[in-house]
Amino acid sequence: IRFKYKSCSSVILLCRRILRLSMILVVGVHGVGKTTLIEEIKTDSITAFFSISDLIRSTGKEIDPREKCISNINDNQLLWKEKLKSYQFTDEDIIILDGHFNLIDDNEEIVTLDFNTFEDIGIDKVILKREKSEIIHQRLKERDGNTWDINVILKLQELEEKQSTEFCNINQIPMFIYQSRNQFLDLKKFIYYDLSN
Repeated sequence: IRFKYKSCSSVILLCRRILRLSMILVVGVHGVGKTTLIEEIKTDSITAFFSISDLIRSTGKEIDPREKCISNINDNQLLWKEKLKSYQFTDEDIIILDGHFNLIDDNEEIVTLDFNTFEDIGIDKVILKREKSEIIHQRLKERDGNTWDINVILKLQELEEKQSTEFCNINQIPMFIYQSRNQFLDLKKFIYYDLSN
């Protein structure tokens, strides 16, 4: 099931307010603007927000937030999942999880994560954040001193969308591709209403 929303005006009448735990995965390449977007959509209804990188750090693993080439990627996935499972949530909670389907390792090679990384934590929606590769390139350069080639960013964005789509299709969960501020109202409806029925 893939939702590339144009408008929710007709769909929203068939939706009901979420009355169960909702775990929403927000994905996109480094520098795409996930953190900024999450800050904009956070309300009192969002019970918790977790960055996967922060979850890994909370286990005692040191990760430089400016470093985008990651070592021990597979081991890190086990760490954050166990940490997340240690939290207690209620049936009315809405949880935002900030992560990636693809990473760059310490050999500067793209690593695509296995879907089972995400399959036993109850993810029921995915938001894919996209941006122009030139803008991402400039952000990473200014923010982190990172000089990723634009072609690498393009490839990462393509892979992130491919993996997001496949994950959602396999697990039969809705997906929202967010590319423009004009989609913001529809995005909020996607988050706060149950579209499964």
